[in-house]
Amino acid sequence: MEITVCPGASTFVGGDITAGMYALDFDKQEKPCVLIDLGTNGEMAVGCRDRILVTSTAAGPAFEGGNIVCGTGSIPGAICSVELRDGRASVQTIGGKPASGICGTGVIDTVYELKKTGIIDETGLMEEPWFDEGFLLSEAALSDSGREIRFYQKDVRELQLAKSAVRAGLETLLSRYGTSYDEISHIYIAGGFGHQMDVAKAAAIGLLPEECLERMEHLAVTAEEVQLSNDRQFQEFYMEYMYFE
Repeated sequence: MEITVCPGASTFVGGDITAGMYALDFDKQEKPCVLIDLGTNGEMAVGCRDRILVTSTAAGPAFEGGNIVCGTGSIPGAICSVELRDGRASVQTIGGKPASGICGTGVIDTVYELKKTGIIDETGLMEEPWFDEGFLLSEAALSDSGREIRFYQKDVRELQLAKSAVRAGLETLLSRYGTSYDEISHIYIAGGFGHQMDVAKAAAIGLLPEECLERMEHLAVTAEEVQLSNDRQFQEFYMEYMYFE
């Protein structure tokens, strides 16, 4: 069996982003588009046929349920959707199974709902008594482990760091590109998390044609990487987007 490995644009921007840009025709688009792969290593690209910039930002594992007290991956039973009704959580789990933990989309939903109801403020601070106790998402009797599933102050901070890193990376990339959101024709969110994410709350199969390899090589070679590790503007954006505003 023949396996084709898509070329990466750099050490931290891999072949998955190249494949994504290829699938979205970045090298044929007349107006700039944005592609974001939300994960531990938040890779993103902005550009069109004239120019492409790519970068990656260390978002951490919160989008994948990592470093969350009751976090879990996207497995059956993972809380993937949360709504607050009369101060109580109404949750949905993957596959409708008994709750086993909170996955990334559930984390996004929970923070959105807690912010909307004033349980956390724009700085991410949880009100009492939830600051110490955490917010109850699923009672012990409804979980597969027989334990309560709660969302804690630490979890808010984990998401805060992740979302700030992604947003700051995107703002820096757009600034370097010299464009604004008004000039972006499409924003594409990639990955399993991005596919299931409630965009309002946070934002056919086919064979590859023969020219795909040449185009992917071109995309990988022509894409310019923006290094964020020592970027002053990124650091300023990072602090600015720490708030839930």
